[in-house]
Amino acid sequence: MLGFSRKSATEFSFYLGIPTLMGAGAYSVWKERELLRIAARDLVGLDAIEATGAALADLAADVLHGACLLAASDDDPLHDGDELRLAVIGMGKLGGRELNYSSDVDVMFVG
Repeated sequence: MLGFSRKSATEFSFYLGIPTLMGAGAYSVWKERELLRIAARDLVGLDAIEATGAALADLAADVLHGACLLAASDDDPLHDGDELRLAVIGMGKLGGRELNYSSDVDVMFVG
């Protein structure tokens, strides 16, 4: 389960190497580059299948986190001051950190 704070948006963007003001386009480019990095490590045999699945699950969780930060607005009824009152619960293979390249991401949003 992920919890989101609007205060963490800048820290999260810095962690991902994405300038905060670039928005959705930057997240999309970052996601594609990360997927390429994971696939390259998998193809040359640097990571075991378990590590690849975990990396894909981490990528999915980071993308969901970024999407929630981008979707948040000051007039959103889910906001409580500086906190976005939303939980994203990973189900199935995402929750078990066992994603593969063709996995869908099953989530439940609770606000």
